[in-house]
Amino acid sequence: MNELKKSVITTPLGEMIALATEDNLVLLEFTDNENTEKDITQVEEVYGAGIEGENLPIKQIRVELEDYFKHPFTTFKTPVEFIGTDFQKEVWSVIQSIPAGATSNYSEIAERIGNPNAARAVGNALNANKLTLIIPCHRVLTKDFDFGGYNGGQKRKSWLLQHEGI
Repeated sequence: MNELKKSVITTPLGEMIALATEDNLVLLEFTDNENTEKDITQVEEVYGAGIEGENLPIKQIRVELEDYFKHPFTTFKTPVEFIGTDFQKEVWSVIQSIPAGATSNYSEIAERIGNPNAARAVGNALNANKLTLIIPCHRVLTKDFDFGGYNGGQKRKSWLLQHEGI
């Protein structure tokens, strides 16, 4: 069986929890995110209860997070597995391609997935993101360049965008 490990990672923006199978990171969220407990439960329904400890994906994301907070153009290479609907996975894949230092908006993402009327559904998919920073939802703004929502909170979103030179 592919054992699920979980570990807390301290970052300059607060503690994050990471859950990973032997092969893939499946969750990375700030511990004070209002969705975190629900998301952990969803992951554990798929893989079983997480056991405190680290495996290769958690060790790798720990190093990459340290690098990211020093150098915002760090590319995350930790293997991940998306847990969500096909629509959510499609949205997350597009968002994952937004480079540091760039932004997009809900409408542009809806157009990129071939569903220009799905801006609100894109926002809902972002809210379901279980891989904070790896799927960089903080780079998605409203059409009017307002912040929009962010599970990590507006202060973190502002900090992350400034960190990336936006």
